[in-house]
Amino acid sequence: MASRQPVREDTGMVSPILETMPSDTIRVAIIGLGKMGTLHLHTCQRLPGLSVSAVVDSDPQKEAVAQSRGVPFFRTCDDLPGQVDAAIVATPANEHVACATFLAAARIHCLVEKPLAMNVADSKRLVAIAAQHRVVLAVGHSERFNVGVSHARKALATNVRHMEVFRMAPWSAASAVGVDVVQDLMIHDLDWVVHGLGEIPRNVKIRNAQWHKGKLACVSCTLDFASGRRVGLTASHLARARLREALLYLDDGAIDTINLDAMPTGSDALTLQIRAFLAAINGKTSGIATGREILSAMALSDSIRANCEGTRCAGAETLG
Repeated sequence: MASRQPVREDTGMVSPILETMPSDTIRVAIIGLGKMGTLHLHTCQRLPGLSVSAVVDSDPQKEAVAQSRGVPFFRTCDDLPGQVDAAIVATPANEHVACATFLAAARIHCLVEKPLAMNVADSKRLVAIAAQHRVVLAVGHSERFNVGVSHARKALATNVRHMEVFRMAPWSAASAVGVDVVQDLMIHDLDWVVHGLGEIPRNVKIRNAQWHKGKLACVSCTLDFASGRRVGLTASHLARARLREALLYLDDGAIDTINLDAMPTGSDALTLQIRAFLAAINGKTSGIATGREILSAMALSDSIRANCEGTRCAGAETLG
């Protein structure tokens, strides 16, 4: 079978690993078996062209999960070079950079769950490392493949001048671990808004910021763009119920509502994202979020979080 000749993002170079692969099957490792890692494992095992060849987790109790799925289990990534061609990194966010750096240096393509890193500076370093080793660095902004988000993005890029976006969830044990609400929820909307408009906001105003149990748990802000568009974003870990919604304020005074969770029956954003990751490995345009593309959203995330801390110092309400 002819070997693949994938083109690397931003380099035009051929992946040295895939040049010699004897088949169309890409061997993938799942790094981290928490909620997202488990979802990735189940999704990958349903997809043609993929072989889940390893599961990695520092918790030895996760070995039973890997065994139940018929996948070799490892406690560290040390044995992965030469065994897999790609990896999905679903570890805690503060471990993303170290894990993906090791994998990229071993010429293993990476799909890293969001946020790519804890800040934009670390994100830039990881992008540079991936480029140096000529591997795909993709980021788990699966909302890019969500039909509802696609409708909202198209509306914003055409005839809508003002939009309010709500991404809210109840507080849970997961809310208290690792990242705050901007890094966990708002980063999705920062990505698709900035990527869809092709511009960064000229002004960001914090409307509200609340903390719970020491974590930034609710943020509302306004993004004003040079094109005249205004986007309000509200992300919360303190809601009574899950909400994913965009309100479109039309020129005639009407308000349209888009359900950002809307997906056709039998389709899901995670599956579409993994297929796009495979396409990117094979040098095809896929629509997946690349490490380089999300740097603007990461910079905005850092700025919003810093500005929220400023309002906290000025006496903003702190909960819990």
